Amino acid sequence: MVKKFKKFDDDELVDFLDQAKPLEWQSALLASNLKPHNLSWEDTVDYFKKLEVCNKNDHELSKSENLRRQRKIASVNKQKRIPIAITMEAITSASALISGVATAI
Repeated sequence: MVKKFKKFDDDELVDFLDQAKPLEWQSALLASNLKPHNLSWEDTVDYFKKLEVCNKNDHELSKSENLRRQRKIASVNKQKRIPIAITMEAITSASALISGVATAI
């Protein structure tokens, strides 16, 4: 027994593709004022391929910006660090100075 398969029209394929697109692409579609139903199957596939590339680029850019921001924060934090030896020495000196002032009074 041979099964027969239904061949989908281009409009039906565009519907499937439109419904299966990631949510991130929806804002790009709204901004472009494009409606996939007004495009041919080939044009829809081409446009969605471009959206995929843009989405990957945005993701990579966001990752590199986050990494750059983290490095900058780490650098600032590194500059703010006070060596513990200096701190302990300052505390000891201040303590001795306060003790000396207290006995002089």
